[in-house]
Amino acid sequence: MCDICTRMFPPLGRLCVLLLPVATLGSFPLHFLHAQHRVAINEIMYAPVSPEPEWIELFNPDSSLRLDMTGWRLQVGSKTVTLPKSLLAAGRFVVLTKDSAKLRQLRPGAYALVQLALPTLRNTGDAIVFTDSTSVLNDSVPYQPAWGGKSGHSLERIDASKPGWDKTNWSTSSSSTGATPGAPNGVNSSGVPPLAMVINEVMFAPIKPEPEWIEILNTTKDTLDIGGWQILVGHDSPKSIPVSSLLVPPDSLMILTVSDSVLAEASGVSRSRIIPVPLGSLSNSGSQIALQDLRGNTIDSMSYDGSWIPNNGISIERIDPIRPGYDASNWKACEDASRSTILRPNSVRILPHDLAVVNVETTDSTITATIINVGRDSARASPLVVIREGLDTLAVIVKRIPPRDSIRSSIPMSPSFFGMIDALVFLADPLDERHTNDTIRTTVSIDIPADSLIINEIMVEPLPGSCEWIELYNPSSRSIAINSLTLETGQAVLHSFNVSDTLLILPRSFALLAADSILFAANPALRNSTGIVLFGTTTLQLSNDSSNSILRNADMTIIDSVNYHSSWHTTPQTDRTGISLERVAWNKASNDPRNWKSSSDPSGATPLAMNSTGRFADTNRSGIFAASFSPNPFSPDGDGFEDESTLTIESGEDLSYAIRVRLYDTHGRIVRTLADAGTFFRGSEVLFDGKNDRGQMLAPGLYTALIELSSQNPIRLLSKVIGVAIAGKRK
Repeated sequence: MCDICTRMFPPLGRLCVLLLPVATLGSFPLHFLHAQHRVAINEIMYAPVSPEPEWIELFNPDSSLRLDMTGWRLQVGSKTVTLPKSLLAAGRFVVLTKDSAKLRQLRPGAYALVQLALPTLRNTGDAIVFTDSTSVLNDSVPYQPAWGGKSGHSLERIDASKPGWDKTNWSTSSSSTGATPGAPNGVNSSGVPPLAMVINEVMFAPIKPEPEWIEILNTTKDTLDIGGWQILVGHDSPKSIPVSSLLVPPDSLMILTVSDSVLAEASGVSRSRIIPVPLGSLSNSGSQIALQDLRGNTIDSMSYDGSWIPNNGISIERIDPIRPGYDASNWKACEDASRSTILRPNSVRILPHDLAVVNVETTDSTITATIINVGRDSARASPLVVIREGLDTLAVIVKRIPPRDSIRSSIPMSPSFFGMIDALVFLADPLDERHTNDTIRTTVSIDIPADSLIINEIMVEPLPGSCEWIELYNPSSRSIAINSLTLETGQAVLHSFNVSDTLLILPRSFALLAADSILFAANPALRNSTGIVLFGTTTLQLSNDSSNSILRNADMTIIDSVNYHSSWHTTPQTDRTGISLERVAWNKASNDPRNWKSSSDPSGATPLAMNSTGRFADTNRSGIFAASFSPNPFSPDGDGFEDESTLTIESGEDLSYAIRVRLYDTHGRIVRTLADAGTFFRGSEVLFDGKNDRGQMLAPGLYTALIELSSQNPIRLLSKVIGVAIAGKRK
């Protein structure tokens, strides 16, 4: 046996010619045993339980350098395999195996996998040699069964910085699952596993007089003595925690800071839970922090970036204490109103049950939401609700989502509107423990087709004390949102007026675009009407002689245009002050003079009502009315914010209705009667306080409101079903 084998593989007692081809052995420099490996062979599953495949885990100990391992070679015994294109991020793991799909199924997680023809790992022991693309030795492990590892349990490296050929640097995995692929190993030389004590919150940019501080958390069920441990900040020398007995109880927090008395006074926390340590400066632009035990083993480490917080005085918080601290996605700026949660549970901490809506994509026919399970437990089926303001509520059931997994859920939309509608995408899950990430507001836009919204009446010469206005009429079968429209008026020079008000014009209903609120002085009956947009200007630039009036979509396509002339008036009066021009037929040409007449109404105009002369069909024969809850969702938790929701119902016609509103839960049971046989004219509002008919608070979730309107003259029965969501208490 050669000297190299004697030093490298003493337990094997086999000739080097059986271990390494002579050509390969000769290519290694004789000092390879002492080479500083860039990638460590970190965990070996050589004796899995069927059907789990064998695998080898690699670890990049560098906290800042990403490595390209494409073309690197892994030799097991006499067989060699070359790695395909492989990138290993700083401080991350990658697992090599023959069957990545099977391994992922048996050991789920978000770790990196590379599938390749991994040579067989013999249960009786073998030599693993890992070289880079230039044949320079990177790491080597001549494992034996006596080192550790057994049926279904991996062999784990204790310290990645110490030699792989040292049998005292390996042990059987102590994990309850038998292995830790893609995660820190569960063993080390001091008996304290990695992540037993973690860096939990960091205040690196405090506002004076508050000093910088680091919060640590004992994640175990044991009391840990951290006396003599060290904290490393950036490139400063390690700073020791006082050697005097310092016990941290299970699941408990402690604070490390330079000025314990100042911090206690500034934060109002007990000084007994603050450990004075001469920390190095925590740079506001970013730095690295590591926590080491008495043997110098790194128990936890992290790197932060100054851009992670929006302003000074806000801490950064760890999301999941059992995930690595060096994972940037495991940190987030504190979301608590106090700007930090010193010695309190983190505001962004992982919760057992927490679904988040993270993205919404819309088309004119579909709303698609991306939902992530950011909680620790698998999430059961939940309803995804889309509330389109002023329109019906849509909902689908979201299937079960495993932890850290995501799905895309699509809801088809019925063609019930034109224009731009605000929508609220809401995950109505009564078990969800964090509601701040359950909703996303979005818009759904469908251009208004030409002639589906028409200019119906024009007031060019208003009475003194009033103002110019233009009436619109919706002859289509869809509701039309006009909050993205532009009105252009004038002759040689066009003046633009952008509609920004959220206004929905029901089918066969009207809206009014007016210059200013002075309109109500001359038309007091309009004061309580909802279909009016005021531009806050003295004039709409409508010339008494002739002028253009053009309606445009947001993309400037024309919906309708009228170039009226004073000769279109049919009144014999020479003074046309206070007399409007009315359209005769909505389906006739907008610029046909024969399709316009002077209003014959005694008041001189018919704003928001049928024209005095014309051939319009009676409004609302289709039985369409608008109903919506606002706010929706709402949280009746008694905090004074959105504790009640108002149901608004609008018929858009001059007819008295009797109204009944009943509320159902997801099982179809009536839980509340909001209105029964009440009456309203054109519109009504009903208050909902989140309680059932017995006065008890309803559970968070989605509820369905059945709204029924009935009239005797003419005989008419209308109904609509919409949803309202009750959110849980805000956290």
